[in-house]
Amino acid sequence: MKKLDKKGFTIVELVIVIAVIAILAGVLIPTFATVVEKANKSSAQQQAKNFYTLLEAATAAPTKYEMTNGDNKTTYTLSMQKTGLVVSKTYTGTTEQHEDAEVILYNILGDDVKTYNGAKVGFDTNTVNSFRTRDNWTITAVYFQPKGSEYVVKIDLVAGTVGEAVKAESLTESVTFRTFDGEAGN
Repeated sequence: MKKLDKKGFTIVELVIVIAVIAILAGVLIPTFATVVEKANKSSAQQQAKNFYTLLEAATAAPTKYEMTNGDNKTTYTLSMQKTGLVVSKTYTGTTEQHEDAEVILYNILGDDVKTYNGAKVGFDTNTVNSFRTRDNWTITAVYFQPKGSEYVVKIDLVAGTVGEAVKAESLTESVTFRTFDGEAGN
């Protein structure tokens, strides 16, 4: 009688190969997740740096934003100073018009906003609420969140630094955000 040639793998060999693949996957998947998280943080931070550069360029010389309603005209002037982004407000007529800081910033940046379509820019909620009743104020920090990102980056306008990216849900400050929709002048 002739002996049959066995072709293929035994069940033990297959189990060993599957176990080795599972061990490698168990080691590599967490490492891959960490690399993706670092890349997302780095991307958010770089976009915030680019936004800060744009903001500095837009406000290097005093920049004006005007609101007109009949005979009433309110003018906001923005300029970057050592103390931060200084905003002053003047008005003529009988009724002063109010605008939130993020709307003013949105309009000052004009068409450059399209670059950040879907990004969010925010300010400390308490600071935003006090803007409406004051003639002069200083914005010391801006919070930037790129489109689709779970990370927020604080831009310190006094120190001129861009902070670390942190997850939005772990942000300790109360921040009011406005989403750039690519349409300047809203």
